[in-house]
Order: sequence, then C-alpha cells, then structure tokens
Amino acid sequence: MNTAPTTRDFFISHATADKAHYIEPLVQELTRLKLTYWLDAIDIAWGDPLAAKINEGLAKSRMVLLCLSEAFLGRPWTELEMSAALSASADGKQKVLPLILNAQEQVFQRYPLIRGLMHHSFDEGLPAIGTALAALAGKPVVPEGEIPITIESVHTGALVNLSVSPRVSVKWLSDHARLAAGLKEEAQTGAYEDLKLRWVLVDAKAEGEWKALSRRQQQQVHAMLMPETGLSVSRSSDDRMSDLGIYPGIVFHLVAVPDEAAPLPRFRAPERVSRFRRRVL
Repeated sequence: MNTAPTTRDFFISHATADKAHYIEPLVQELTRLKLTYWLDAIDIAWGDPLAAKINEGLAKSRMVLLCLSEAFLGRPWTELEMSAALSASADGKQKVLPLILNAQEQVFQRYPLIRGLMHHSFDEGLPAIGTALAALAGKPVVPEGEIPITIESVHTGALVNLSVSPRVSVKWLSDHARLAAGLKEEAQTGAYEDLKLRWVLVDAKAEGEWKALSRRQQQQVHAMLMPETGLSVSRSSDDRMSDLGIYPGIVFHLVAVPDEAAPLPRFRAPERVSRFRRRVL
C-alpha cells in the first residue's frame, strides 16, 4: 500500500480499462523509486464520495500524470480530471504530464491541446519514464555503482547535484563540478594575461581544517574530505575519490586558488603612463 504524505508527487489520471496492463506496472516503478502518488484504487475506499475524493487528490498532488489511451477517450471522469488539471496548469498551480499509453493519433485528434504539450510514450519503457518522473519530483535516480554528491561554489553560491563513480579522479570531479557550476579557469586581474585558477574540492565538514591552512598550504591541496575515518587530504589531481573516502551525500565547497603550475600574469602599465608615452612619441 502507498503510504504517501499529505502532498503527493503525482495524481494518476487513467481509465479503469488500462489499470492491469499499464497502470499497475507504472505504480510499481514509482513505488520502487520512492515516488508518491494518488491512485483511486488505493485512496478511495468503499462508500467514499467519489467527486470529493478526486478533488482532494488533485488538490494534494504536485503534478498530474495524464495516462492517455483509447480507453481514456470520452470517459466522463477522466475528462473531468483532465479539464481540472489543465485549468490548474494554466494558472501555474500544477504541472500536467501527458503520458501516451496507446492510440497516439486518436488521442491527439480528440485532444489537440495535448499535442502542444511536452509528452512521453509508454513505449519508451518504465525505467526511462520513472527516471524522468523522479527528476521532475526532485528525486533524481542515482545509477547503480554511483554516489550522490552536492557541489557548492563559495564564490557564486551556485549549487549542483551530481552522481559519480567513486573511482573518478580528483581532477575529473573538479573539472566537471566547475563546468556544471559555470565557473571559469581564469580571473581578471588587470594584467595582460588573466590569473590561472585551480578549483579545490573541500568537504563542508572539513571547512574548519581548510581555513586553518596557510595560503601556501592551501595551494598544495587538490581535495580535502572528512569521512568517518578522519581527515583525508589529496595533494595530487590524479588521486581517486574512493581512496580519499568519498561518501554518499557529501557536500563539497568549490574553492579557487591560484594555479601554481601556471606562469604569473604579466601586468600592463597604468593607463595614465601609457597615455603619457603616446604624447611623448
């Protein structure tokens, strides 16, 4: 039984005739992914007022999954649910997600508005549909063998959620985190050449240890983690994250330090001196 909280991720609007072949496998996938849903077979008990319970389900759900099919066409209750969902969507209160179970052209012919909405087909397969729904619900699926991490730039506040293999190198993760956060490899300093930067991964739990380091010591660090076994420091970009003790749910602060391997920038002369020289020449 789906023991969902007051607010569900999805209201599943469907025709009864589609329950065995389409809806039951779908809700099994949603349950596996720990997504919550409102379903009439579960949430309406014998003797309950039908209209009131459906209205309650629509009101408590963040999104409406319209499971459209030949059996859906022209059914009074399903079309009432669709009408209410589209109305709420137009007001910006609720997102409508059309899922075409079968008879796509018939569905589009009867409901032309659906053709203009982003939709998916049941033929894409339940794993793909489940992954897309999990992402919409803010509960992305973590591929097997990977771990979820969060990256936060201390300079811009950009926040990025990733899932990665624990075997990736420090450099790989740092580069991907920088790109995902929209950060640059250079800083403008007024020189002819910009200052080259290197981005360091600092476990939020090790923030105190990082700040206690001198500037020179910080420039020698590529990553700093605080797993249960204690502080772990990488001084090589080739180190593997698994060897450093990366753990699920870790929050990395992405911190910029000058890149020691890059030459120092050459500074241009002050503008007033340049103008003076031009006048003399």
